[in-house]
Amino acid sequence: MISTRLLKEHHYPIQIEGLPYILGGLLLTICSIAILQSIRQNPNVANTSQWAGLFFSTLFGVFNLFSLWFYRCPKIDTPNDPQAVFSPANGTVLKVEEIDGKRIGEARAKRISIFMSPMDVHVNRAPVSGVIEKINYNKGKFFKADLDKASEENENNWLVMKADRGFKVAFGQIAGFVARRIVCYVNPGEHLKGGERYGMIRFGSRMEVVVPLTSEVLVKPSDKTIAGLTILARQK
Repeated sequence: MISTRLLKEHHYPIQIEGLPYILGGLLLTICSIAILQSIRQNPNVANTSQWAGLFFSTLFGVFNLFSLWFYRCPKIDTPNDPQAVFSPANGTVLKVEEIDGKRIGEARAKRISIFMSPMDVHVNRAPVSGVIEKINYNKGKFFKADLDKASEENENNWLVMKADRGFKVAFGQIAGFVARRIVCYVNPGEHLKGGERYGMIRFGSRMEVVVPLTSEVLVKPSDKTIAGLTILARQK
């Protein structure tokens, strides 16, 4: 079994969890190409068999390329900015709104929702440097991640962190219509650095970040975000 420390701290350009899919796709591609070559060398084989072999070779090849793209894990150098709340995900800002602040123990708070398409990098990173106070996983449904009801009704995993500067931030992984697995590598009590990997969601999903009401939000709907680099908000 792969250690959570290796999943968080490796420096490979591909997320380790994707290796079984990538290697499996590569093996299927090689086997299908070999079978196709064998079919072509046999003059007694019907053209339909050759077309079928070409179809499966192409299909497995495309799957392998998609796996490489989906599980990519670019190196990120998060700036040392203790006032900044960085984006935990690559994606597009859906909305910024004021909400009940119970997740961070305050009366009111601000929430930033980010949609992650299947083509975005799906590695999730800590938005601030601090200690994880609690993790709350909830089973749920699988509505499209860009719908408002997905925020409350879909499968989700929320972390609450106390930043080194003292303020609290909550951030949640929310599964989408296609995403069927939320992955989290960390546990309560761990200290994470801003931009450090802590998990991922597979195949299209949503991330939400809850910050104190006193925070200055620096993004707006339709803005693109990069995990560990884009500053969502700044705590005054």
